[in-house]
Amino acid sequence: MVALLEELTGKQAKPVYQEPEKGDVFHTWADVSQAEGLLAYRPTVSLEEGLPRGVEWVKALYGK
Repeated sequence: MVALLEELTGKQAKPVYQEPEKGDVFHTWADVSQAEGLLAYRPTVSLEEGLPRGVEWVKALYGK
């Protein structure tokens, strides 16, 4: 995701690594099965399609 954001924005990320804090989550797995069952929700936009949309939205919002 970071590499894709770098490509979309033309900027290089400068990560700052810190020691983990109490309560940090190291692994997550998105599970939308409950939303699918209750709301008939099914994601239709991939990260590769949605991230550029998000970047354009932020640029339009902040004029950058």
